[in-house]
Amino acid sequence: HERAVKERFLFLYSVIILLAVLLSLVLNSMAAGPLNRLYLLATKIVADDRKEGITDSDALLRPGIGEIGIICQAIQRLVKAQKTQADNFRAFSSDIVHELKTPLSAIRSGIEIYSETPDEKEKGEILERIHTRISRMESLMDEIKHIGELETQTENEYCDSVLPVIREALRAYESRGVLFEHSGGTEKCRLPVSGVKLYQVVDNLVKNAVDFSPVRESVRVSADINEGLFVLSVRDKGPGILKEVFPLVTTRFFSYRMGENVHSGLGLAIVDAIARNSGGNLVYRNLDAGGSMFTVSFPLA
Repeated sequence: HERAVKERFLFLYSVIILLAVLLSLVLNSMAAGPLNRLYLLATKIVADDRKEGITDSDALLRPGIGEIGIICQAIQRLVKAQKTQADNFRAFSSDIVHELKTPLSAIRSGIEIYSETPDEKEKGEILERIHTRISRMESLMDEIKHIGELETQTENEYCDSVLPVIREALRAYESRGVLFEHSGGTEKCRLPVSGVKLYQVVDNLVKNAVDFSPVRESVRVSADINEGLFVLSVRDKGPGILKEVFPLVTTRFFSYRMGENVHSGLGLAIVDAIARNSGGNLVYRNLDAGGSMFTVSFPLA
């Protein structure tokens, strides 16, 4: 009887050991294997050998992995976000180089002409043009720095005095007869954007409208609350937005102003960046009666 008990105990012990080994193999295939492949892929990504990051073909996101799959998805999103940011940075850098080449070339040409010109009056005119180009470059660099800061903004900002900020921004355009109207709900609203950035939004939108409007035509600015959003609209009576440039309006460095009204092409890009970083958006359209309307919206804080 005692021998039978020992044999039964050894049999149960062997079954337990076997189950433990099988469980270990299963856990290894479900966790250690994917984790090891994930580690190897992460190493390759850091070494820039896998610029596309983690893809579905890596068999890391198959059903049944559970928490490992969640980790893989999180890393996949991170890699895609970093790749997008890197692509944007490369495009931004290329745009900056392109925009700086023009004034630098003009300055170099001006210096060459200046050195070969004996006439003092003409030399003074050349120096004035060079100074203008340098001033434009300084202004452009300030705007480039600003939009770069907007693209990397992470801190939350708020504005509690919305209407006073708007009125302050509109003071610079009093001579152009800018009209401002607002609904009662806008008097005590709070927005997830700083007063400085809200001022920049109003200033850039109104400046854009004034530049494209005939001198004797007024620009209308309105503020309203609509479905939990603060909505600011700026309407002008200019020629409207050309069909071929419609998709490019908020593109950095793009401008289709004519004549001597030179512009950096960053104003509307800055408005768009501020709106997006604050959870809002910027839309625009041509009006049936002529002109265009730009509308920026912010969620209420």
